[in-house]
Amino acid sequence: MLPDAILRLVNYSKAQWQFPIEAHVKVIGRCTEADVPIPDGFLGVSGRHAEVWRDQRNLYLRDLGSRGGTRVNGVPLPAQHPAIIVMGDSIALYDAELRVESRAINGGDGISLGLASNGDSHCEEELGDKEPGNYFWDARLTARELDIVMWMRRGLVDDIQLSRVLLRSPHTIRTQVGSILKKLRVHTRAAVVALPAFVAPAKELVGELGEH
Repeated sequence: MLPDAILRLVNYSKAQWQFPIEAHVKVIGRCTEADVPIPDGFLGVSGRHAEVWRDQRNLYLRDLGSRGGTRVNGVPLPAQHPAIIVMGDSIALYDAELRVESRAINGGDGISLGLASNGDSHCEEELGDKEPGNYFWDARLTARELDIVMWMRRGLVDDIQLSRVLLRSPHTIRTQVGSILKKLRVHTRAAVVALPAFVAPAKELVGELGEH
C-alpha cells in the first residue's frame, strides 16, 4: 500500500502550503470552492484547473481542460486524461509549481492546510484554446505516447520496464517509442529525456490569463 502523500507548493513563500492526496477526488484551482485552493498571485491557474486522488496502488492527476495546461516532469497532460503520478514528481499548473511528497518526509503529520485563495468565485471548467510552445505538443504525441515519455523522464527507458508499468507488451512499447523518436526528430531515448520540456509562454498569454 502506498504511503500517505501530499502536494506541496514549491514556488510559494509560505512553506506551510500543503494538502493531502486522499481517496476522494479533490479539485485544484483558484476558485473559492476548490478543495485544494491555489493562493492569489498564480494568475495562470484556472478556477477549476485539475483533479487529484488516490487508491491503494496509485496516485492520479487529471487536467480539467485548463487554459494554461498541466505538466508532470515537464510532460503535458492531455485534458481529461488521468495520469499516474509518483513520489518526487514535479507538477506545473501553468505558473504554480507543486511537488508530490511523502507525509512522513515532511515530519509528523506534516499537514498544515494552505490559505484559501481569494480568486475566482466560480468553478466552471475552463476549456483552453491556447497552449504555450512545447516540444511534446508540437510533435503531436498521442496520450499513450505522452505516458511513455513521462515514465522515461522518471528514469525508465527499457522496453521491459515500460511494459510493466504501462501494462503493454514490449513489442507495443518498442513500436510506440519508435513513433516518439520520429515525431520528436531525435535518435535516442536519452535525447527524449534531455529535451527541454517547456518553452516560456509569450507575455501576451500571461496578460490575457491575468485579465481572466
